[in-house]
Amino acid sequence: MPLIVSVSGARGVVGDGLTPDLVARLAAAHATFCGGGPIAIGRDSRISGPLVLQAAASGVRAVGADVLDLGIVPTPTVQLAVEQIPARGGLVVSASHNPPEWNALKFIGPQGSFLCAEDARQMLELFGKGLQRWAPYDRLGAMKEQPGAAEAHLRKVLGLSVVDVPAIRRRRFKVVLDCAHGAGAVVTARLLEALGCETTVMDGETTGIFSRGAEPVPENLGGLCAEVLRLGADVGFAHDPDADRLAMVNEKGQPAGEEYTLALGADHVLGIRQGPVVTNLSTSNITAEVARAHGVELFRTPVGEAHVVQGMREHGAIVGGEGNGGLILPECHMGRDGSAAVAVILSGLAARGWTISEWAGKVPAYSMIKAREQGSVPVDRVRSAMRAAFPDGRFDERDGIRVDYDDAWVQLRASGTEPISRIMSEARFESRARELCTRAQAAWRTAAEV
Repeated sequence: MPLIVSVSGARGVVGDGLTPDLVARLAAAHATFCGGGPIAIGRDSRISGPLVLQAAASGVRAVGADVLDLGIVPTPTVQLAVEQIPARGGLVVSASHNPPEWNALKFIGPQGSFLCAEDARQMLELFGKGLQRWAPYDRLGAMKEQPGAAEAHLRKVLGLSVVDVPAIRRRRFKVVLDCAHGAGAVVTARLLEALGCETTVMDGETTGIFSRGAEPVPENLGGLCAEVLRLGADVGFAHDPDADRLAMVNEKGQPAGEEYTLALGADHVLGIRQGPVVTNLSTSNITAEVARAHGVELFRTPVGEAHVVQGMREHGAIVGGEGNGGLILPECHMGRDGSAAVAVILSGLAARGWTISEWAGKVPAYSMIKAREQGSVPVDRVRSAMRAAFPDGRFDERDGIRVDYDDAWVQLRASGTEPISRIMSEARFESRARELCTRAQAAWRTAAEV
């Protein structure tokens, strides 16, 4: 299995693509790029986590930089810690939504956000050319425990201006939190307690034996849906293993869909202050409708948190993120944050007095279809096939190929996290979205057969 390298980091199957020597050299290149230490490192709960973290720490120390070990924490906790300590950079050992045999390194710069595309290119060039600055025996970096990162993250979320803590406490929400034995409970369970919620935590132990599919998509949330119904809860929340994403289940025990995390979160933030919104080219038009309703501009970027963050900085966005359940609040830090998203959603519910289903029902509904094809094909062949399949559409090639119509869109792109090609389409009516997706799948297969 080859290593997959993108702005989302370097990830692969442990022992088959992702090996300790490779991890050490990547980490050494990152520490060299950051100009030395200290480098903060945190991980999710995957079984391979201790091995991969030690390999990464060895690489960092071998170039003379100190390692600050944050332990098992969410990805956004590491990002915030880099900013607050401050550290020269950070590493997250997590393959996010990938299955348990995968792991990865995610590279954080000194600002506490993932390396932008150009910085990542330069860092990987150091790695590829073997230009790490190896230190002599008497100048090796040290390994130090760095406690308190989760508590600092919790304090930051509770202090956000868009989170009305007293209002949430007055509502005494009944909440079910599904962590799937990932890192989510480390911050979010404490957050819900601090917000006065009556909380039931599902699989909160950080064993790394995922109790469901790692990705918090509707087909993996059956247990959470049942528990919300059984307990009569107001809302169910689900994280992926590193808790940068948040999915919701409404009071009826129905998945709200990951797209609504960003859409409703943005709706709440924009109701308090005005400003631009940035999301990616694969995110639903639901968020675009929310921005339009508040009279603000929405800008799109290629997929990947680093691309969205760069776009947010360029446009001075006050909120942004990705439709996979990733809400970004610059007031908190420049990264997707599942715990912050929980606080924002609960604050929005408290302010409106609505249920999740009522709130979601206030924004225009769209139907989104998602498909995947194994492998990838050359861009020129895909472009030719897509132009033949959609001769009347408006093409955007910033991230794969997206074709827009007045009433719908379809996109075909290579995944940056898995060895697949993703096809997504969206329209007001499911039949229209499905028709576009089917045509794109046929175009991909035509290109693959050439």
